[in-house]
Amino acid sequence: MAKVSIEATQGVYLTYKNYTYTPPQVFGEYIDNAIQSNTEHISMLRSMNPGHKLRVDISVEWYQDPIDKLEYTQKAKSVTVQDNAAGMTADVFAHAFNLADGEMSRRGMNEFGVGMKAASAWLGNKWRIESTAVDDKITRIIEVDLTEVATKQIKELDSQETLDSTKTHGTVITISELWPENVIKKTQEEDLIKNIASIYRYFIRNNEVQIFFGEQLLSFEEYTPLRAPSYKDPDGEALVWRKEVAIDDHNGHTLSGFIGILEDGKGQTEKRGVVFTRNNRVVMGFDPNDRTVGKVFCGQVGSFKYRRVYGELEISGFSVAFGKNKLNDPELLEALCESAAGKLKINGVSLLAQADKYRAKKTQRIPVPTPTEPVQPVRPATPEPEQPITPIPPTPEIPTIPKPEPFTVPASPVTVEDSFECNGDVYYCSIQEGSESSELFWNDLSQITNNKLICKLNPNHPFFAVYGRPNAAMLSLFKALSISKFKANITGGNITSMMNEFNAILKTLK
Repeated sequence: MAKVSIEATQGVYLTYKNYTYTPPQVFGEYIDNAIQSNTEHISMLRSMNPGHKLRVDISVEWYQDPIDKLEYTQKAKSVTVQDNAAGMTADVFAHAFNLADGEMSRRGMNEFGVGMKAASAWLGNKWRIESTAVDDKITRIIEVDLTEVATKQIKELDSQETLDSTKTHGTVITISELWPENVIKKTQEEDLIKNIASIYRYFIRNNEVQIFFGEQLLSFEEYTPLRAPSYKDPDGEALVWRKEVAIDDHNGHTLSGFIGILEDGKGQTEKRGVVFTRNNRVVMGFDPNDRTVGKVFCGQVGSFKYRRVYGELEISGFSVAFGKNKLNDPELLEALCESAAGKLKINGVSLLAQADKYRAKKTQRIPVPTPTEPVQPVRPATPEPEQPITPIPPTPEIPTIPKPEPFTVPASPVTVEDSFECNGDVYYCSIQEGSESSELFWNDLSQITNNKLICKLNPNHPFFAVYGRPNAAMLSLFKALSISKFKANITGGNITSMMNEFNAILKTLK
């Protein structure tokens, strides 16, 4: 019998059930722990078993609530997650349930040190954890009742220790008495499986882990990029529309991976959109219905680009929020994405423009042969008595917005390149035309290493069709917006600081 610290739990653990977790994120915490444990002890694991491969099994006990007359779907009664990673040593086990000792495991995918605890507390009231370390044949078991811990203000729990030479290494976690507000339903199972596979696509495709949900082995379907001529040359050479990305802001933030166009944009809801990974784990965009980051690549909802563009981008140098699904500095990521979008060209053609404008040739219709047997005439039906026809008033014409005529940013009367200062450095803002994006304007940071900020204006945007070609006032506003947005990103400001900077710049205009 050994004592296990469960300090800092007087009501604290119970608050985690109100955290904005989702089931894929919750299971992800357990899988992260298993991957990190396996990675740190891979040499020892393979010395014991050369064919060792990490396996994570997720199982759910379903039941039909007889009291719930309005809900006719099965619900989770308990959840079990089992892995064959390195398990917990005596020291780790003694502190694994103490929120105050989270620093012990803040490595790699366990950077917050509370993943298992927070996920378990979100799921349910009762936990049972059983673990055997790879270099130890002692199995350690602890059972936790959060309500009892909070009510009685318990700071330590007894753990069981048994010596069993037949036990294999790994950890088994079972959560029961699931919270009604967070209970998983059977109808969520299919999406849950897809989202978990999406999060761990890197590890699955590289055969580094096997994840089972019940009897189903999770897999990830690779996407096929479009192979077709450029929209500018429909009869030209077929090109593969997939472009590698590598962006570095030289301040510790990088973006790497690829952006492509789906082979077929129809019915590809699960594949479209850009996902962002960190430590090879998807942190944003694993749910195809929530791929809101990276809009600069995908454009407006419903557009051709929105339905066709996909990609995977690894980010580094960014800090994430507690749930590992949001960045603490999203403006910096947006700036890198804007820079990357301007470089997505294949044979001089913008990949994003291709996604918007390419149309596959229609298959030539094969004529239907004339039937050899005579066709029997159809006997006309008895005519109905004629009814008076009420005239339909003409439908009023709906005015259409004309397409804007391409324009050239004038060299006068406005200076299209101005200097400005940011963090002690002098930069130059230049206004140029660009059709790489469907947005009205965006910042191109491709030359920022030379202290040159490029503000791109989209000459084909409906804005210019309505208000005409850019005049002096327009260019001044775009320039001010571009500079203030850039300075806010660099200095870590928010929308308020951006608008303050914008107004300050406008006061300096002459």
